[in-house]
Amino acid sequence: MKPKPDVIIFSNQKGGVGKTTLTRELGIYVASRELFTLLIDCDPQGNLTRGLVEQPGPGLYEALTGSALNFTTINTNLHLLTGDVRLASLEKSLIGEIDAYLKLKELLASDHFKKYDLILLDTPPSLGVLTVNALTAAHHIIIPMRPALYTLQGTNDLMSTVAKVRKTLNKGLNCKW
Repeated sequence: MKPKPDVIIFSNQKGGVGKTTLTRELGIYVASRELFTLLIDCDPQGNLTRGLVEQPGPGLYEALTGSALNFTTINTNLHLLTGDVRLASLEKSLIGEIDAYLKLKELLASDHFKKYDLILLDTPPSLGVLTVNALTAAHHIIIPMRPALYTLQGTNDLMSTVAKVRKTLNKGLNCKW
């Protein structure tokens, strides 16, 4: 039996540090090395999606709301679960729900995702419900940074959130710091 796919989150609450670019380029590279890879755009800005497809179809919003599960094929070994501005309204609707932070983890546990070797999650530049969902679902975190004061301040907040997630929602999140 094939082990579950590795899930890696790219996160920093500071925007413009390369999360989306790193997610996209690493995904393209590992797919070229014959790893069956899924990119998930968890960011309502949808930049990962727009950087890979011209006409995005249904994606993460539909998957999390249970209306559809549709993967966009980029190439033989690379698929995308698209993201768009509707994720912002979904995030607002999840606030206060008892299982708000488990939605993505539960989705990735379904049989539809077991075929992948690697799943890469691009997150918004915030510490909201969507980012905590990704932290809860991930096995590893990569924190892209630029050497600047505001990036370091944002990283402290992220590390505090990561520590809370590891304590309560995802004890298996692999962080080395």
